[in-house]
Amino acid sequence: MDTYAEALKTHPIKGLRRSIIHANLPTDAAIRKMAEMQKNFDSGYPEAQAPFLWWIGDTYAGNFGAARNPRLDPFKSYVKQAVMWARGSD
Repeated sequence: MDTYAEALKTHPIKGLRRSIIHANLPTDAAIRKMAEMQKNFDSGYPEAQAPFLWWIGDTYAGNFGAARNPRLDPFKSYVKQAVMWARGSD
């Protein structure tokens, strides 16, 4: 997210609607940057994999481990930060 934000700062092109593929475990700082990018540049839309939670949930979460599981696909955090997300591209 830092590199993405820096690129937009250097080349502030609006309206390209760039996404963030495999945004599975974003930090709080990353979610804030997504919100800023969406507001200021119409970019930074996380491609979250909600269907993975249904179809391969236990395996999916197990691969990330107990310490990171609470961060897995944080849809409620996206809503709180007014971050719009897209369905995954897989």
